[in-house]
Amino acid sequence: MNTPDNQHLQQHRPYLLRYAMLPLRDRELAEDVVQETLLAVLEGRAGFSGNSSHKTWLTGILKHKIIDMMRRKSREQPLTSTPLSRRRQRALIEVPASAACGHRPPPPAPQHQAVALTCPPSGPAG
Repeated sequence: MNTPDNQHLQQHRPYLLRYAMLPLRDRELAEDVVQETLLAVLEGRAGFSGNSSHKTWLTGILKHKIIDMMRRKSREQPLTSTPLSRRRQRALIEVPASAACGHRPPPPAPQHQAVALTCPPSGPAG
């Protein structure tokens, strides 16, 4: 079995970087993923069976590293993507202490309004 050495791996670095840029669309993240891939290859190069080319083996490892990075990114996103409106912020702040402790305030007193209907006097239509 022909295991890849550091110089041989560095020859594949530009290809790996281009491959990682497609799904990640961020150069720094792509460089990080390529670096993680190359480290994983150096640590596990004894596991290279020789059934495929080095490039194919590197690409397979890179694919898994990209998936791992995307999962990490999705976990780091904030829960709310839009800020609360000022009205909503005030509503959250102005909660009475009794409501926060689970006590309900008494219901408001019923308010009645009187409505007077007036009709025009009925008489002969003219």
